Amino acid sequence: MAIFLLGLSRCPICEEVHETSEGVELLPAVAWGESDPLWELSDAAVHASCLAPDPRQPLLARVLEAFERNRLLAPPRCLACGGEIDDPRDYIGLPWLTHDEADPLAAYSFRLIHASHVRTWKDYDAFMELLRRRVDEEPAFGWVVKTMERARGAGR
Repeated sequence: MAIFLLGLSRCPICEEVHETSEGVELLPAVAWGESDPLWELSDAAVHASCLAPDPRQPLLARVLEAFERNRLLAPPRCLACGGEIDDPRDYIGLPWLTHDEADPLAAYSFRLIHASHVRTWKDYDAFMELLRRRVDEEPAFGWVVKTMERARGAGR
């Protein structure tokens, strides 16, 4: 979630310093590279009045809905086993992976998986193939590949 410092933080849309907390929306990190249209809004404190007419608002609303559905609802569930994630040391949180709802990676955006289940996850190979192709377009996703490979190797 955005760090908000009254009198110091700026709205990324109008670039004005936030002099009050009224009407400020704190947004989570929803973009992982500068090529993403939401990059400027990711992890930011934004005036609601600036965001409402912004052409990126509908896309942001869709991303935030997925974020809430997959990350904030209790209890969080593992992508591999469906079980509750109750150990903060034993999970990997996947980022928003695509804005294209038809992209097969869309189903994995903001999902959580027990790190201890990565090595036995039945969809691992297919997911990693899709993800490796995406790294060519967006190198920022390289950390996801490395994290998943590390978790997969930990069980060997």
